[in-house]
Amino acid sequence: MLSESLGKLKNVNRFTIRALPDRQSFLYREFLDQFLDILGPAYPSLRHLGLEGNFHHQSLSFLSSLQELRSLSFDGFSASLPTETATLSGLPHLTNVSLVSQHSVLTPTIYIHSSFTKRQSFTADVLLAINPLTSFSITKRNHSEELAGLHFTPKYYPLYTLRTAA
Repeated sequence: MLSESLGKLKNVNRFTIRALPDRQSFLYREFLDQFLDILGPAYPSLRHLGLEGNFHHQSLSFLSSLQELRSLSFDGFSASLPTETATLSGLPHLTNVSLVSQHSVLTPTIYIHSSFTKRQSFTADVLLAINPLTSFSITKRNHSEELAGLHFTPKYYPLYTLRTAA
């Protein structure tokens, strides 16, 4: 029924999915998995995808069905290993990747990801695998004073070094 409903929306080329930023129930995670799996068949010409919130329990394998994807924005964390994320290189039109911090899933006092966060999927090796990108950005969102100390983990520093040294 969901795929039928999505099919009624024609000519969609930009999609942003906002998942719950906090802990998610098993049923909610299953729903997200199923929704992501039907995204490609429902919108084969999708060009821009934004994943906001907690997608840390979802695999990025669904992205392979989005062969027209040009732009991807997410926080760099998912259930996928970096080697699996490197398969983004198989998306022939992908030229823009944005990593956007998800402040609500970080513990701001000690700068580590909370216990429900999965692994960092987007690493410097992944960036090298999916080149050539025409645009790559890292954005830190501050939404309140309590997050003033929020920063990316040291694993992101090689990404910055790669781009500033070029």
